Amino acid sequence: MSKLDQRREEFFRYVWDHTADPFVIGYEARAPLTDKELEWLRQVYQYCRADVENATPNLKELLVSNGASLTALLLQVSGLTRNKVVSDLKASLGKDSAPKSYKQLHKFDSGVRYLVRRLKRVFEPLYRSGIESDADTLRGVLEALSQATYPGYIRQERAKRQGHMGEQRLAELLHALGVPFEPEEKLEQPISRDVVIWDVSFDLVVPDSNDPRVLVQSMIQSANIGMFGQSKSDEVKKAMEAIRQNCPNAPPPFLVALVDGVGFESNAEGLKTVLTTADEFVQFKTLWKFAIVVAHAVNRVLLVQDYPELENFAEFLSRYRGAYEIREQLPSGVEAGFTRVAFKASPVPQAGKASAAGDR
Repeated sequence: MSKLDQRREEFFRYVWDHTADPFVIGYEARAPLTDKELEWLRQVYQYCRADVENATPNLKELLVSNGASLTALLLQVSGLTRNKVVSDLKASLGKDSAPKSYKQLHKFDSGVRYLVRRLKRVFEPLYRSGIESDADTLRGVLEALSQATYPGYIRQERAKRQGHMGEQRLAELLHALGVPFEPEEKLEQPISRDVVIWDVSFDLVVPDSNDPRVLVQSMIQSANIGMFGQSKSDEVKKAMEAIRQNCPNAPPPFLVALVDGVGFESNAEGLKTVLTTADEFVQFKTLWKFAIVVAHAVNRVLLVQDYPELENFAEFLSRYRGAYEIREQLPSGVEAGFTRVAFKASPVPQAGKASAAGDR
């Protein structure tokens, strides 16, 4: 089996199940409609019984009175997103005549009219079923509609945040191990700046940009994202080329790719690029691999709690002999994928440098 085939087999064996991830589950969970939101929707439901021209001024008045919160809710239940409504109106009205943001929708009669048409399309089956605006049945229907449309409404934002979530989890692991890294703000604000070295952006650098020993590029794809996915993968090639050009004599830093998600099933070339270019790749279930690479780079010994799955990584572990030791139990270790890790205490403790997860 070729190196690429081995890495691809490992990737899909341990691919991230985003449907079971607490972050994704929590992010897609739409809170039940409040009484205020239900009242808004009842009024809109009643307004939209009229024809478009009569419904538009009534809806506009309601939007003016209640602001962006109501606009966002109506975009959601009508199957639109904050970006889509703006791009749709730019296409029909022209760039200079369309709102710059969904928050300005109420200022444009044409925008409100467009929203009315979308809402009427959603509500029409309910009108035909004889459901009145004051019916108790409507409350349940509106709640079901809200829950059904919310995942699609926040899909783009969720994709963006879950991509940065990977960087945050690496930052949390480094912090727990007491390893310095940049940018430090990734720990609390994952959607923050990257570190630029040699005109290449890296999501994380260990320990810092002046002495880079481990460089990280992260790409999480839980769905098919087309050419953007390939372009993200090409950044790994650009990074490796920069490393080779700028470190011709000195030991180069390790380039580690955090790459995960079933979206790579439809981005085979992108996955191939990452797996054949990066020094190492890690996934959410194998974050311990990242910790071993870091330990090797900073001349520390990492303790790894024994786990049956480790036998599948004999080739990887053979490359880092001396950088890790297996322990049957590691009670003080930190979670790193399917196992736990901690730094072995240094023979000569250094003041102010104690590991946050040291063990003996």
